[in-house]
Amino acid sequence: MHNSFYKAVGRGLTATLISAAALMGLGLASAQAQVAAGSGPILAGLQDRYLTAGGSLSVNSDSGMRIGAVHAVTTGDDDEVQGFVGVGATVAHSQSGIASMRVEAEGRAANLVPESFLNGSGWTGDVNHYAAMANGYIDFNAPGAGSVYAGLGVGALLIDGTIGLAGTSNKINDWAPAAQAMVGVAFPVAPNVGAKVGYRYLESGDFRLVSTTAGVATQGEFSVRGQHNIDAGLMFKF
Repeated sequence: MHNSFYKAVGRGLTATLISAAALMGLGLASAQAQVAAGSGPILAGLQDRYLTAGGSLSVNSDSGMRIGAVHAVTTGDDDEVQGFVGVGATVAHSQSGIASMRVEAEGRAANLVPESFLNGSGWTGDVNHYAAMANGYIDFNAPGAGSVYAGLGVGALLIDGTIGLAGTSNKINDWAPAAQAMVGVAFPVAPNVGAKVGYRYLESGDFRLVSTTAGVATQGEFSVRGQHNIDAGLMFKF
């Protein structure tokens, strides 16, 4: 796997991680104060288990493509609609209950056309996008009112499809490592049911592609350099 993935993650996640780090810093300061007072964080096992499901709109995306020795980076409006589902649980919380930590396994899927994430006209094809992610969150809770959350996730992204332009067909069917950062708010809407709205930033590594023009195949790469998403969904406790 190429170093471009690690460089892209470091570059693209910086702004989001600053926000996440600020929120996590508040949680750490609270935990340190509790330790000083003689009461540390409480391990919760797997409490407050939940199922989450919803949708995500990708409002902007930076993509990188290399065909042979030719490199290009393009920014598109994206307008990709994703569906997601996840299961998770709280694993620790502060003595006061104001801060808590949870883990989550998440899956995402989307179908899109190349014109939605590549600049210019004339793009053809159909692309399926699947993600499997392991996420960790810190929640800052206001009892009865909801919470603010910040999280990080790592996993893998599968792109399967064909991108065509002016007689050239670019076939992609490959997995690549992926990383994401999330911030948002969650609030109760019914007993054991909550809603969440947030922002998610996603980066991926390089996907192998085969570009064919007039019967001649050339190896290349495709990557998601930065995808900005707005998430909305429901959380069902069980």
